[in-house]
Amino acid sequence: MIINCSSNLLEFENQLSERIFVNNSRNIRIRPSETTSIRISILVDDIETTNVGENFKAEVKLQLYQSWEDHRLAYNISEQPDYQYLPLNALAIKRIWSTDLVFSTALKADFHFVMVPHGFVWIYPDGTVLYKLQVSVTIRCRHDLNESKLHCPLKIQSFGSTSDQIKLEWNGEDPVTYEKSVYLPEYEVGNVLTESIEVVTKIGNFSTLLADLILKSNF
Repeated sequence: MIINCSSNLLEFENQLSERIFVNNSRNIRIRPSETTSIRISILVDDIETTNVGENFKAEVKLQLYQSWEDHRLAYNISEQPDYQYLPLNALAIKRIWSTDLVFSTALKADFHFVMVPHGFVWIYPDGTVLYKLQVSVTIRCRHDLNESKLHCPLKIQSFGSTSDQIKLEWNGEDPVTYEKSVYLPEYEVGNVLTESIEVVTKIGNFSTLLADLILKSNF
């Protein structure tokens, strides 16, 4: 894809957006490669715990980052070699392919939405897509009485694509981190144990990511 660039960055981005979203015959219902890898990372903005008797729950407000390659979105920047990425709001995700992630251990999940979804889509020249969303997830926690800890498992997988179609991967050595401002009066934020597993079902195997959010009691 070759863009006739001008010195005006906004004009360049308008041309680029039109070429990607209007003058493009790609099928957004089809994944970009036979097995598409989705790299995931999470930033926890806030966490609150509640308990009724022995039933513990955590409401986690987080930023979910997804990244994948879609060669069909690649574009030429030879006339603007310093251009880094095309910035778009989260509504743009409806115009390109994306996977159908679910939080399979969630009791409840909500996207943050005021006027438009809170998030963004960045498209890099090589076709790499970075997609960020803010989400609130309520999950059930297990109380470990021996170690005075709560284990709050967050599990992510594709809803309808098997592992030979969609492969989920944690992005980096510390893919799940906390904002420095996260504070719980009764608990101390502990380590996050991450794991990549494959869930076997009657209709196929599903690539799955597991993050165990560990909260240590202060009492």
